[in-house]
Amino acid sequence: RRGLKKLWLKSKCSTPLEVSEMLRFLLLLPMALSHRIAIHEASKVAEVVAAKGETCGDKGDKSCGEGLICDPGSKTCKPALMSPCKRTKWDAFGKTECAGTSTYNRVTTCSEPDSQGKSVCCIKSKLPLVPAWSQEQRGPLDPSDDKTCCSGKSQWIDTSFEGEASGVYLCID
Repeated sequence: RRGLKKLWLKSKCSTPLEVSEMLRFLLLLPMALSHRIAIHEASKVAEVVAAKGETCGDKGDKSCGEGLICDPGSKTCKPALMSPCKRTKWDAFGKTECAGTSTYNRVTTCSEPDSQGKSVCCIKSKLPLVPAWSQEQRGPLDPSDDKTCCSGKSQWIDTSFEGEASGVYLCID
């Protein structure tokens, strides 16, 4: 009580009731602020993640959800390589929902459904009758790992010209 009386005398509060209300306010203030910060942080996380087809940005204002990647060409979230996708009739004509050339510098498509009916984004195989040197966008991301190829296979293609040793790995059927 003596402490309260001294505080009451030093403060500009006119009654002991106002002093006790001020103390209660000061005790509850940190708890209220921490709760408000927690709510603000949770809302920031919720607004950062974008879904498939939604806009994502150069500014880093939105990132894509799991299995998606921000396609720099369209600035939208698209299924990443080896992520599930929905195959459409347009896949045969090169139109796919998968992230492709502007993201990976590779030509991608949605694979044929597996035995369970699921398709994934993958790199298309080389085109027949087209020179290998013009098909660098048809190779696996990692030459030692063929799983990103729709066929699951790649091959070293020699593109040497007049004694200059060179070549490229291409996804094959």
